[in-house]
Order: sequence, then structure tokens, then C-alpha cells
Amino acid sequence: SYDPEGDSLTFDWRLVEQPPLSALPPITWNAPDFYFMPAAAGEYVFEVTASDGARTSAPKQISVAISDSSDEAFFRIEGNVLDADLSRFMGKFVYIREGEAALHVVDLLNFTDTSLPLDRPANRLALSPDGQKVALSHPGLVTLVGMPGATQPKTIPLSWDWGEILLDKSLVAHVIPDRGEIVPLISLDFTTGTEHRFWNVPAGSRMGQQDTSNSIYAVTARLASPYVAKWSAKTLPLAFLGDSRALGDFEIGTNLWFSKTGDEYMTSSGELFYASTNPAVDMTLRGRLPDGTRARWAVHTSNTGEWMVAVDSAWGMPELAGTVAIYDQSDLSLKGTINPEGLTSEGARADANPLRVFYSDNGLVRYIFSDMDEEGLYTLQVSASQ
Repeated sequence: SYDPEGDSLTFDWRLVEQPPLSALPPITWNAPDFYFMPAAAGEYVFEVTASDGARTSAPKQISVAISDSSDEAFFRIEGNVLDADLSRFMGKFVYIREGEAALHVVDLLNFTDTSLPLDRPANRLALSPDGQKVALSHPGLVTLVGMPGATQPKTIPLSWDWGEILLDKSLVAHVIPDRGEIVPLISLDFTTGTEHRFWNVPAGSRMGQQDTSNSIYAVTARLASPYVAKWSAKTLPLAFLGDSRALGDFEIGTNLWFSKTGDEYMTSSGELFYASTNPAVDMTLRGRLPDGTRARWAVHTSNTGEWMVAVDSAWGMPELAGTVAIYDQSDLSLKGTINPEGLTSEGARADANPLRVFYSDNGLVRYIFSDMDEEGLYTLQVSASQ
């Protein structure tokens, strides 16, 4: 495109159509050239307009046909990754590396990796429920970053060391310090800049959030007999609502992950529990994964009715260890498995060990984050779920 008067032009790209199995997020792209990473074979239709500030051109549509030569894509990451997550709403993969004062934001539209400088290296990160904000935990500091453009960070001093972090829908960051034995659960309100504490929480507890009720659940991961504790985040300081110790002797494990609907959570022991505002139902057992399966990570999609699990071990089916297993949400029966692809690095083959798993918002695209046998090498594997 050109302007007859020689004025500079800006461009506005828009995604009009995409294949049924594709889950590309809304596009914001203003350069004359446009790049994207297709998630599925089929036809992609884009619309572009040009403007010189005074006048805007008529829209022009461009069709891109993607052949079915491969149903997977890979993104390679180097360095020691400390934490990572996927914003399924924004189509962004975020991660932090050891010793690096930066947040990395990978645009899954085109696999570009943007590095946002931070005041100091971070140890943990958390996404807001809508996926538009990232909170980071550093020693003595918590940072809030906005997406999609990874806006200028906002920081609040933390009167403790770094720890497990959760960002709720009110933009309050909750931190459970990693070091020590009994520590406070610290709530930092980015709206008011205030800090609140709830004491007597075991250090290193891992948190999850039920978005509908704005409740926080935490697994006391380092105790010999872990349990799940619950708080209401509707007001500050947090209000303690109880724990699971009186509801039965369960293994629980060291982490938990909520279903997309928020009415259940799975623990790393492979046990599935109800999450409810009804105390008679809340934190009671709903079922277990078969074959004694234990999870490194788990994610649920209601779109296809599945739990996807990065399997740590399975005493009744040892061959599941190190794979990604798909379970039916209704009866937790095994529907299939995925063996993450390894990489060839410097002439040697490195096997993939799945660490985390994610679904796109529509449940039709799977993301598997793995580390390789070679130290400091990771991949994000993207594939259609059907």
C-alpha cells in the first residue's frame, strides 16, 4: 500500500475466519506485514485496512490456506525456567527464568517471544482469572504486569520473602512465603497499595482459586499429612472458611487444579474433589484417577469434557509415567495418551518430560510444556485436541 501524498500509513489487521480446530485469539497488528502461527490446517481469512490519519481505505480480505502436513507446532525455550502459565483468553504463554530480571511473553499467534524488564529476578508468577494480568513474586517485592502488550510494571513492597502467588479478580495478589515453617498468607491490594496478613499457614502451600465465589484453596504441600484449607477473598483480610481434615483421610498430594467450571478440583494424588459454597459438599471426594495415577499438572476443559494430566506415576499402569493422559470428566476413564515429542540438540536426541499442560479457551487446542533430558532446554508443543 502507498499514500498518494506520501504520508506514512498505519495498518489494522483483523481475523475474520479460521478453521474449526483453530483457536487464534483476537488480533492486534498494525505493521504492513503480518505473521501468524497456524494452529490447525484449513483456511484463514484476514481483513486489513490502511490509514494515513485522515482517511481509511476500504477493507481488503486475504485468504491463507494451510495444508495438513503436520498437526503439531513446537516452540523452543532455553535456560532454567522457574515458572510458566498460559493465558487461554489472550493466547499468550508467559514464563520466567532463573537469575533473569525479565518476564517473557510468547504470542501464540506467531511464536514471538517478548522480554519485559523487571526490577529484579522473579521466582513465581500467576495470571489473573481473565488472563489479562500477571503477578510476579520476588524477594521483598510483588510486581503486576498488564497484557496483551506487557505494560509497564507496577510494584508493591512485600514484607517477606518470595513465595507461591495467586492473583484474584480484584487484582489482589496473595503470597504464601516459600521459606520457613509457619508463615503468613500475605494479601497485597494493587488498587489501594495495602498489605494484609492471615497468620499460621504452612510455608510452601500451593494455591488455587474458585473464581465464581472468589475463594482461595491451598494444599499444605510440605506436611506429612497434607490437607486443603480455604479462605474467602471477598474482603480483606481474608476470612478463613475451614479445611478438609475432618472430611476424611485422603492423600491430597502437593498441588491442586480447578476445573474450568470451578465446581471441582484435582490434586496431584489423582483425587477429584467437589468445590462448593455448600459446606456439606465442599472438599468431599468425587472420584480418583484409575491405576493409582499421580499428576505433575492437570487441566480441565468443559468444551470437550476432559481432564488432561501430565502423569508423574501410575502404579497400576507404569507405562503412563512421563506421558500426557486424557480422562473423561464424567467417570475419569482413560480416553487416550500423548507422548510428548523430544528434540534433536547438537546431534543427540533429547526426550521430553511433560511438566505442565494447558487447553485453549475453546478446548480444541492442547499445549504441552516439557523439559528435555538436556539441562536448560524446554519445548511448548501445540496440537489439535481432536
